[in-house]
Amino acid sequence: MTPERWKQVNDLLDRALEHDSEARAAFLDKACGDDSELRKEADSLIQSYEEAGSFIDSAPLAPLAQLFIKDRTCLTTGQNAGHYKIISLIGSGGMGDVYVARDTRLGRVLP
Repeated sequence: MTPERWKQVNDLLDRALEHDSEARAAFLDKACGDDSELRKEADSLIQSYEEAGSFIDSAPLAPLAQLFIKDRTCLTTGQNAGHYKIISLIGSGGMGDVYVARDTRLGRVLP
């Protein structure tokens, strides 16, 4: 798509989103005329815009979050995780746990 064509599509999208969903189709019919490719691109972008809005507006599901908490893996001192041997736990937080481990392949300790 050329920069000029992209600007045309972007401008059309901005103007189309100023209309409510009922008036939008009539606006696009008039604005696109016989340019079916322009209409197809505009419809595709509007659909993506609407889907993204509903995704962002929706609240996270607490039961789904609990699944991740229940399946949380806790490592213990002396346990192997791949080629790392756990030495100790440094700390825990919302994103996970941090361990001191020995890389058994390279023979070095990693904090």
